[in-house]
Parts: sequence; structure tokens; C-alpha cells
Amino acid sequence: MRLARYLSALPFLLAPPLAGVAESAPADAPTCVKHRTEARYRNLGYDHLVHLRNTCEERVVCRVSTNVNPEPTELSLSAGEERELVTWRGSPAREFTARVACRVSR
Repeated sequence: MRLARYLSALPFLLAPPLAGVAESAPADAPTCVKHRTEARYRNLGYDHLVHLRNTCEERVVCRVSTNVNPEPTELSLSAGEERELVTWRGSPAREFTARVACRVSR
């Protein structure tokens, strides 16, 4: 029984240290705001990160949530700014889906 428990953790230990998803623009955001997700392996789990880049000429406000952490986080990005948001630490899942909704802030 104990051995089975340790063996069940083996796939997480042997998984690649970095898993990411290609950069994309969400359908409901200004086309000048891009985001990509990254699952960074650390301390026997994955940290879920969402990278946001504002190439707009104006400040934007974005609400970010994921299928793992549905509680939205709101952040502001100045024109040309790029930020990284940690949405979860130590997850056993190396894949997740981000939901990003941005609007121009006036």
C-alpha cells in the first residue's frame, strides 16, 4: 500500500520541469493585449503563471482566472508593460487554462 502511494507520485517527479502554452489573444480582449500560460515545476508541484503583455497605446485593466483558481485577480497594465501573475503554487497539474478579460482603462 505504501509503495503504491509513492509510485503514484512518480509521474509528477519525472514530468518535464517546464510546460507552457503558446501565446494567444483572447477573443474578448483588445487585440493588442496578449497572454500565455506557463506551468513551472518547483518543490514537488507546478506553479501556474499567466504572462500578460500590453502592446496597446493605452492602459488596460485585465481580470485573470483559471480553471484551477476560478477566483479572478484584477491587474492594470500600462502601455507597453509586461507582467507575470502567479495564480497557483504547488499544483499537481502541469496544464491549466487561463481566462483573461481586458478592457481599456480611461
